[in-house]
Amino acid sequence: MPLASLKLTCFRGYESASVDLGPGLTLFVGDNAQGKTNLLRAAEVLGLGAAPEAAAGDLVRWGAAAGSIEGRIATDEDVAPVRLVVGLARGGLRLALNGKMAPRPRWIGLCPVLFVGPEDRDQVTGPPSARRALLDELLEQGEPRYLAALREYRRALRQRNRALGDQESQDGEIEIWEEPMARAGGVLLAHRVRALDQLGPRAAAWHRELAGGDADRGLGLAYQSGVAAPAGSGAEAWGAALADALAAGRLRDRAVGTTLTGPHRDEVAIALAGHPLKGSGSSGEIWTAILALALASAEALSSRLGRLPVLLLDDVLAALDRTRCDRLLGIAASLPQVLLTATTVSGAAGAAPAAATWTVRNHALERLGTGRERDDGWRSDTDVRELLARC
Repeated sequence: MPLASLKLTCFRGYESASVDLGPGLTLFVGDNAQGKTNLLRAAEVLGLGAAPEAAAGDLVRWGAAAGSIEGRIATDEDVAPVRLVVGLARGGLRLALNGKMAPRPRWIGLCPVLFVGPEDRDQVTGPPSARRALLDELLEQGEPRYLAALREYRRALRQRNRALGDQESQDGEIEIWEEPMARAGGVLLAHRVRALDQLGPRAAAWHRELAGGDADRGLGLAYQSGVAAPAGSGAEAWGAALADALAAGRLRDRAVGTTLTGPHRDEVAIALAGHPLKGSGSSGEIWTAILALALASAEALSSRLGRLPVLLLDDVLAALDRTRCDRLLGIAASLPQVLLTATTVSGAAGAAPAAATWTVRNHALERLGTGRERDDGWRSDTDVRELLARC
């Protein structure tokens, strides 16, 4: 079980709150604006060791100087639980692992998480940056090399753009940043293309399970890059292709004052029955695709880390019909750990009662009791059952 407990101190609307977490599906119920989303966002920040853009802003409770998010990861009986603490301050986050400061690369993967909430509609309907961010978050948690490359690429990109925006800069001041961009960008491109190749079939399979009668309307994913695909698939081949693209576009980039080619401009295309889902999909179709992609991403993390992430589902049932809700709840109940928010218990009961249910009112938690007992078997009919049996 990834996360055994979560404790908040001066995090957003929470002055103090503590919740013990068990395996299976845990339901948090309450009206809007009571603190349900903030609770799941706290778990996300804890797992990522950073505040994603959607969760950014002022994390410290108004009037407080600092705050914290503390989580404990259950381990074997003979091993003490791992204690993770994210210190919250106005200037940023501080990470402590078992009482000692820890760099983020060491932190990533200790408590993998995947958040799905209303803002994630942008994964389909929003700009390409929203879909790139989805890939980045997935790969950051599963590929340590990716996180370092992403940081290096962004630093070099900022410097090249600064030189491009300076009319007095010389060609050499632009070219000097293309080598680190190509080196790091090659890693990004190779990992992203490989990830989409793996995610596509699994997302399509999850979509069929969630959509049921709409199974003939297949979900498709494709990575679309402005960099011409090289003969090889490795980071070096992609890096060389990116270097050529940067050199070829240098005059154009100087004219517009920014870099127009590279991983920071690429797109992840999402299609249903061969047609772009953006602009044509219904709300139910869009959310079914988002959830299918999240479940496929969870599998991808599991294959890399040896365990599934904590799945954080924020008010996702509202956009689904009864049949799709029941299918999603059946899947969620079969996973190691899912935290789900809803406005009513009846709306989330469906075919899979929660292992535990908490009410959330004015940023205070109260446990209602336990539902059915859950054994260690799997109830989903998808391939993830066999995958998890090996983890």
